[in-house]
This record gives sequence, C-alpha cells and structure tokens, in this order.
Amino acid sequence: MCDPCPQLVKFDGDRAPSHLKIVDIKGLPMRAQTADDADMVPWVAFECRGMEPIKWHPSGTYCAESNGGTVYEDVSFRDGEDWCEYDEKSEESMTIGQDIAHAFETHKGK
Repeated sequence: MCDPCPQLVKFDGDRAPSHLKIVDIKGLPMRAQTADDADMVPWVAFECRGMEPIKWHPSGTYCAESNGGTVYEDVSFRDGEDWCEYDEKSEESMTIGQDIAHAFETHKGK
C-alpha cells in the first residue's frame, strides 16, 4: 500500500513547499496493466500543489504475474537493465523493459 502522506519539496525562491500526494479519483478505476491491454491504463493518481510531474523513472521493487500465474515479487531495474525471467509453468520467457511507456494526464478537481 502506498503512503498517503504528501511528499514535500522546497524549491529555491518559493515561499512554501510544494507537495505530491497519492490519491484516489472517483470514477477513475486504478488497476495493474495486463498483457491483454493494448493501451496504457491508470494505475496511480497524484494531487500536486506547486509542481507537475513530467517524467517517471522506474526505481524500487515491483510485482509481475506471468500468463501461467507465477507471481514475481522482486521485479527491479538495477543498473539500468531490463528485467528478465523464465516461467516454468507456462514455459515462456518474460521481459519487462526499463523504458516503460507512461504519460501524465491532468484531471481538474471539482
């Protein structure tokens, strides 16, 4: 579960710190992307005050599930390399590239 507390950043010249907080947006279903998705799906939403994200760098650890149902809990992109594994259940190679397509879209609150 993500920490709902805002992440504060103080930029030089600004009077107050800016923040970014993970939130739920009513009517915008968040879910993991699957192999069946042809397009990107929303999986996180931020409330931003005084800043606007423009790029995401996949760092940390992620989870992935193979078509055979094997769950990998330690997916990471160490040393700038893609993640690769072999799923014995489905007898398939799995690769997740570090250059994951992503986009930021603005949704104005009401």
